[in-house]
Formats: sequence, structure tokens, C-alpha cells
Amino acid sequence: MGTTARYIVTCLWIVLFLAFLCFFTSIFIYLLFSFILSAVLYPLTRRLETWLAKIHLFGRPLGDKTVRSLSALCSVLLVLVVIVAACVFLFPALVEKANLLTSIDYNSLSVSFDKWLYSAQQFLVDYHFIDDNETIVGILVESLKKFLNVSAITKIFGGAVGFAATFAVSVFAMLFLTFFFVRDRGLFKQGILALVPAERMPRVGRIVDVISKSLAHYFSGVLIEVTCMMVLLTIGMLILGVKNAVLFGVLGGLLNVVPYLGPVIGALICCVLGIINVMSGGDYAAVWPVLLKIVSVFAAANIVDNIVLQPWIYSGQLQVHAVEVFLVILISGMVAGIPGVLLAIPVYMILRTIVLSAVHPERFEEPVEKLPE
Repeated sequence: MGTTARYIVTCLWIVLFLAFLCFFTSIFIYLLFSFILSAVLYPLTRRLETWLAKIHLFGRPLGDKTVRSLSALCSVLLVLVVIVAACVFLFPALVEKANLLTSIDYNSLSVSFDKWLYSAQQFLVDYHFIDDNETIVGILVESLKKFLNVSAITKIFGGAVGFAATFAVSVFAMLFLTFFFVRDRGLFKQGILALVPAERMPRVGRIVDVISKSLAHYFSGVLIEVTCMMVLLTIGMLILGVKNAVLFGVLGGLLNVVPYLGPVIGALICCVLGIINVMSGGDYAAVWPVLLKIVSVFAAANIVDNIVLQPWIYSGQLQVHAVEVFLVILISGMVAGIPGVLLAIPVYMILRTIVLSAVHPERFEEPVEKLPE
């Protein structure tokens, strides 16, 4: 095949790939999540294979295919157990917080915040945000009536059921693909190599190996960081006597998966839940102390994360500027929503590796095992 023909074929593959992304975005996300998860599970799977290879059944060792299948199944089941455990722990706790909203005495709340409401209302009236005959309380009550009518509740319930069904299907699809990616190691790599010319296969194979290794290291670091943040936040909340400290610690730690924005979102959610806790008990004067405690714990934990955990865990693995990461996350969120935010850094790492392989091909001439850790 001539040079022109190869360029035409390459362009056709790029067009087909972009068309696939446009029309089958969810499938691409499943494949990408599964590939990343299989890279993360690879060290665990190897260790399980070592243990299972020592088992003898009826005096005979297990076959290689059986060992790979059992180790892949155990790894995927472990992920499923973690997901189910997180849902069982988080969902009932969040539903309980939502139910606490009905126990708040809104009349007493209004009296407690009369002075603040009066000042806020005067500000809004003076700057023509609301009319003279309108009140903040009245606007909030009307908004709640519109929000809490039968049709709205039905829509919310239907949306929740739809989300649960979509979430279950997505988890099943990703775990199903992950099982085969883990069991049949190199399946994803073989699929990529099938699309490139024979003379480029060694170099493309090394690029895929580098990407797999980088993703495995990165997400192993993310797992360690999330666990450490959960522990730090929970201990901090317990020391300061914040109610539901474990729930806040788990939420804050999980949201720490998203760089920069995650801790802010986690702190805001925990502050809202903390306010609901206080108001449901009628102790409105404790709102500001509780907020101060939650914000202080998140601030201290993130200082430890930025100064100690991230340099220790990642060791300069990303080697990108903070502004660069922030922009990547924002753009990914605008393009693909929540999945885009979660996949922003891994996709950026993949694209960055591909670009580096084109600009500095000499870096990818060595076998992956000799590349720096």
C-alpha cells in the first residue's frame, strides 16, 4: 500500500472514529471506563492468579484459562461489592436527610432570621430585584409550592427510577466489559493494533502499554488519595463533634476524585446537609458554628492533600499546570457532563501521550518495562 493510500485509510478511520463518538457516545464511555478499570485491577488480578495457580483440584492444578477467569471474576465481584456497599450506605442516609426537611419548623426559622431577612429584602427592593409588595418568604413559599406539587413529585420519582435503572445498566455493562478486558489481557491492545499498518504495530503497541501503565498508576494513586481523604475528613469531623461525621467524610472523599472542583462541591454538599441537621433540631443559632467546623475540616484536609498526599502519591506523574487541568475539567464537563468530568484527566493523559509520541518518537523506542516509573 502506497503512502497516499495509507493516509486515505488513516483519515477514513479517523472519520469513522469521530462518527462513532457522535452516535455511540455512551458505548465509548463504557469502553473507556472498562479499559481504565481493567488497568487499575491488573495488579490485583496478577496477585490472585499467583494464589489460584497454587490450588490443586482433584490432585491437578487449575488450567491457565480457569485461573485467569476466576481471578478476573473475583476482581470484578470486588468492584461490584464496593459499589453496592457505597449505595447501601449513602442512599438511605441521603434519603433520611431529605426527610428531615419536613421536620423543620419554618415559622420558627422565619422568626429566627427576621432581622437578616429584613436587611436582605431591603437590599433586593432598593436594587429592584423584587417589587415593594413582594417578600423573600413569600417568594420561597410560592417556589416550594410549585416544586412540591403532585406532578413535580411524580416527575422527580420517575427521574429517580430512570436514573437508578440507567445506573444499574451502566454498571453491568462496564463490569461485563471489564471482566473480558481483565481475563483476556491484551484484548483492547489487539483491537487497537488491528487498525494500524503492520510496520507501525511495535510503536503503537508501546504507546498503548505506556498509556495502560500510566492509567494504572494514576488510578491507584487516586484510590489511595480518596481513602486517605475519607479518613482525614471523618477524623476531623469526629474531633469537632459534627453529626454524621462518617457520611460527610465518605462524601467528601469520593468527590475528591475530581481535581480542584471536587473538594469544593463536597464541602458545599456537606454544609447543606449540616444545615439540615441543625435546623431539624430547632437549634438555629448553631448553624454558623456547624458551617465553620465543616469548612475548617475540609480546608485543613485539602491543605494536607495538596502539600503531603498528592506529591507523595503521584510524584509528578501528570506534569501539567493546575490551570491546564482546571480548563480540561471544565471543557469536559460542558461537553459530556458528569462522565466527562470523571474521565477528563484520563482522556487528557491518553491524548497527551499520543501527541508526545508524535512530537518525541524517540521516547517510545524503549520497551515499556525500561521506561521510568
